[in-house]
Amino acid sequence: MLVDQPVITRLDEQTDDGAFAIGAVTRSLANDPYCGDHCAWWEHAGNVYLFLADGLGHGQFAHQAATAALDSLRRQSPAELTALFTQCDQDIRHTRGVALGVAVIDPGLRTLAFCGVGNIRALMINQDQRQRHFTCGYGIVGAGFKNLRVETLPFMPGDTLIMASDGILEHFVAADDPPDARWSAMQLSEQILGQWAIATDDAAVLTCRTRLAE
Repeated sequence: MLVDQPVITRLDEQTDDGAFAIGAVTRSLANDPYCGDHCAWWEHAGNVYLFLADGLGHGQFAHQAATAALDSLRRQSPAELTALFTQCDQDIRHTRGVALGVAVIDPGLRTLAFCGVGNIRALMINQDQRQRHFTCGYGIVGAGFKNLRVETLPFMPGDTLIMASDGILEHFVAADDPPDARWSAMQLSEQILGQWAIATDDAAVLTCRTRLAE
């Protein structure tokens, strides 16, 4: 049963110590009550986990696949990122599968590790506005993948991570037009979705910003 407008969900939170602000927004295709793109985050064993999944296609079955992927990862953490993906791939074989991006922040080491499969866009913007794009492996979590890699970078005060599904146009942050540093994580996610979401798919954006040192 369709609804009168797309389903839009928002997440605007911060970690327990206030060091990281997380803002995420998802939007379903057309008037579908189910969105196949999911965003989530959680803290475990001192680390911060950031999750974005895009269920294959859209609608109810894509929603079920993304939910199953989140359930699998939440049961597993903490573990190495490659192990998380391998187990998730087995756990959700009964679904149509997902494109998946997961980042793990280690506040003590001030690092961010990212791993992804499929058409997930992930971008880090440093405080000085330098940009770094992460690379995802090929395939579908739940149907097999290859070329899985983990990239680890410093994640310092003032840095920003943006993750997006392929419902967002690929070059959503231009190198010569960086986002306003005064925007909150939530404002940045909403601005990207509002400006760069395509009309033919679900869409999701998750932003995490580190608090500037006092």
